[in-house]
Amino acid sequence: MIRSPDEALAYASQAGLRVTFRRLGDWGNARLLAEYEPRARTIAIDTTTCARLRDRHGPDFVARFITCAIVHETFHHRFPRAGEAAAHAFVQTSTGEDPRAFEAALRG
Repeated sequence: MIRSPDEALAYASQAGLRVTFRRLGDWGNARLLAEYEPRARTIAIDTTTCARLRDRHGPDFVARFITCAIVHETFHHRFPRAGEAAAHAFVQTSTGEDPRAFEAALRG
C-alpha cells in the first residue's frame, strides 16, 4: 500500500517521473486537480486545489489527496490506454482511498 506523499513520490520516481506543484487551471468545464505530462515525464499537482483542501479539511486530508493524485497520474503513465475508471480503481487498491472523496470534498 502507498500511504504517504513520500511513498507516492518514490513510486513515481521508480516509473521515471518527476512531480511538480503549480497552478494548473481548467480543462474544458473541469478544474484540473493533477496532470500527467508525457513529453516532460512529469506529474503536476494543482496548488490551488491543495490550498482549498488544506483550508477546508486540514493537512492530513491534503496529504492523502497528493498521494492519490500521484498514484493516479503514474497509473496513466504506465497504462496510457486505460481510462479514468481503471485509474480510480487502481488508486483505491493501491492506497485504500476512494479518489471520488476528494472530488466530492471540492464540490461540497
